[in-house]
Amino acid sequence: MIHVTITPVSLSVQGHAGYNPGNDIICAAVSAIVQTFEQSARELTTDTIISSMEDGDAVITWPRAPTKELTILIDSAFLGLSSIAETYPQYVSVTSTR
Repeated sequence: MIHVTITPVSLSVQGHAGYNPGNDIICAAVSAIVQTFEQSARELTTDTIISSMEDGDAVITWPRAPTKELTILIDSAFLGLSSIAETYPQYVSVTSTR
């Protein structure tokens, strides 16, 4: 199962969906959203972004309160990831403490 956690200062993703190993559309969808969020945060905001991305483990942090632009990107990532979790609840969970 993929566990996504969004806090006031980070977005983290741990695990694998296990939906269809070797051709896992759920892992691919989550990865695409997380990678797009990370790249967009770096290129479209003035926020400092620190990230670590490895197979089955991604952590993206911002050490200060997010700008309006970053907040929109966080909200967008949350909506996309939550939509996947609603469609595939046995494979993805999303928790937000923001």
